[in-house]
Amino acid sequence: QRQGAAPPASDLSIPRHYVVVTFLSILNDYRKRREESGDYLTAASVKEVYHAMQVQEEARLHEAVAMRQDAERSGVEEAHMMEAMEFNMAWSRNMEDFERQAQDIEEQTRQRHAIEFQQFQEEI
Repeated sequence: QRQGAAPPASDLSIPRHYVVVTFLSILNDYRKRREESGDYLTAASVKEVYHAMQVQEEARLHEAVAMRQDAERSGVEEAHMMEAMEFNMAWSRNMEDFERQAQDIEEQTRQRHAIEFQQFQEEI
C-alpha cells in the first residue's frame, strides 16, 4: 500500500449497515424531491431501487443474525460437550473411590465379624 493512499474499503471503520441505511435515506429523500418536482417516472424508479436495496439489506442482516446464532449455538454445544466429558471423568473417579471405599469397609466388616464370631465361640 502506498504511503498516504486511502485504505481499502474493507479497512474502513464505518459499519456496512450504517452505510447502507445512510444510502437508503439519501435515496428516499431523492425520491421525495423527484415526486415534489413532478418527475414521477424517476421517483418510481428510485422507489424500486430503494425497495430492492432494503429487501437485500434486510436479508443480509437476517443472514448475519442467523450466522451469529449458529456460531453461538456451536459454542454452547461445544461447551456442553466439554462439561459432559468433565462430569463423566469426575463421576468415574468418584465411582472408583466409592468402590474402593466400599471394598475396604466390606473387608473391615468381615474381619470384625470374624473376630467377634471367634470371641463368641470362645465364650460358649
